[in-house]
Amino acid sequence: MKILVMSDVHGNLEALRAVLDKESDADEVIFLGDFVDYGPSPNEVIDTLKNVTSKVLIGNHDYAAVYGVSCQCGLMFYELSVETRMNYTVKTLTEENKQYLKSLRAMESWTVGKYKLLATHAAPSDPLYKYLRACDKGSFEGEAEAARNVNPHSLVNLFSTDEKNEYDFVLVGHSHEQFFVNVDGLLFLNPGSVGQPRDYIPMASYAVIENGSVSLRRLDYDRVSTAEKIGRMPISEESKRKLKTVILTGGPDWDVREESS
Repeated sequence: MKILVMSDVHGNLEALRAVLDKESDADEVIFLGDFVDYGPSPNEVIDTLKNVTSKVLIGNHDYAAVYGVSCQCGLMFYELSVETRMNYTVKTLTEENKQYLKSLRAMESWTVGKYKLLATHAAPSDPLYKYLRACDKGSFEGEAEAARNVNPHSLVNLFSTDEKNEYDFVLVGHSHEQFFVNVDGLLFLNPGSVGQPRDYIPMASYAVIENGSVSLRRLDYDRVSTAEKIGRMPISEESKRKLKTVILTGGPDWDVREESS
């Protein structure tokens, strides 16, 4: 069985379509949230993913867009996220797609083939907002314990009184950082970001689980078309410049105060 794992498309339809076309033989598609914000095609991204899978999560940017709260992203991208969300995403989303996003959870447990999966947008202890990064080994130990105890259908860390959960994989997104980490036999997999790279590799990032192995993959796509669409968004010229820079170069060129999603 081949499982395609994606996260953080952020309105980038060209990147999403490229990945789906490349991995069209996947038996199952999983999406870990953040359909919207930053990118020019939020409705098209939602509609595309609705047609290929039911195994999807709501991300912090999706949650902010439909509930009118802060996305709680880091300082570097915060103002950019607010402007694109309020001036474009919220005004562009159809009512049907807003209701669809509201129907989703930030954490779910699924059985796919022989694998039992815990999927969360951010982290088991904080499904919407906590950043997990490969370099922070201490966090993974705590998150492994949370994964074994957490209620997988909650937005907050409500622990179950049932027997401990046993998962083959914990799938996480949010940090836009690809990693595959083994914590005492519990495998944490982050596919990276399909539509908003932050590591200066301007390619769509995703992962594949197949025949017992994990592959972290990158794929080139038509970044110029995405950038041209950004140029037509009703936001400031400086915000357009920043968004195009991230798409075309794989990361920001402005003052790096705090990594964010």
